[in-house]
Amino acid sequence: MDGALFRVPGIVNYTAELSRRNGRDCLSVKVYTGEASWAGMASKVKWALMRIPSLRKTVEEERLSLGPVTRSESDCPTKGTVKRVLLDTRSDD
Repeated sequence: MDGALFRVPGIVNYTAELSRRNGRDCLSVKVYTGEASWAGMASKVKWALMRIPSLRKTVEEERLSLGPVTRSESDCPTKGTVKRVLLDTRSDD
């Protein structure tokens, strides 16, 4: 996702969460833009995500839905070799 999302002008950092909603996996993204404008950012993020072939395929097959793209008011910086993780909050129900 880094390769797709960091190409969107204005994105400084993001967090992603995989949850279960209405019987389907759902990917939500929280974006930190710093001083950049938020105008149109949610649409740009969804467009960038849909350009990832494997993600687009799972959405088209209705195995995954794109959840809300929201604005983060603070950055969650990573340091050293720490990488972003996809927070998986799905239960094993």
